[in-house]
Amino acid sequence: KFSKLDILQSSIKEIKSLELFNNDGIDLIVSNPPYISPMEYNNNLDPDVKLWEDKFALMANDDGTEFHNRIAYLASNYLIRRRRNNNNKFKFHDDDEENQEIIIKKYQIPQLVMEIGGSHQVEKVIHYLNKYHFGWTQIWKDATGKERCIVARLE
Repeated sequence: KFSKLDILQSSIKEIKSLELFNNDGIDLIVSNPPYISPMEYNNNLDPDVKLWEDKFALMANDDGTEFHNRIAYLASNYLIRRRRNNNNKFKFHDDDEENQEIIIKKYQIPQLVMEIGGSHQVEKVIHYLNKYHFGWTQIWKDATGKERCIVARLE
């Protein structure tokens, strides 16, 4: 089941009341939060972007990482934690555990994907992720080679 939700505009109580939350948790969160700092917005942003996009869809405080911290916190509460069995393998509901472990390792499947503004935000966003127990992180680059997404998985 896929759901679109604006977690930044909703309260925790509203989020918990939605049907998409059940005892199983969430498998994957993909987020394109505002990531442009006020300084970048005022000094470096292309004027065409300012004309086309709403300021609040682009700009975030705290060097553009304000929302990444909140998303990491919320995601750590709602994502499925892959439990380990006695053989130290991930346990996935009733699925074949051995095959699931192979898939996770081979394809490095993330649970959280967040767009970022570039390399200047990587260290801070990874700090947030580590604070909320994301043990595996990776940087994905865009077509121009710029750091564009941080992907993560809970420990």
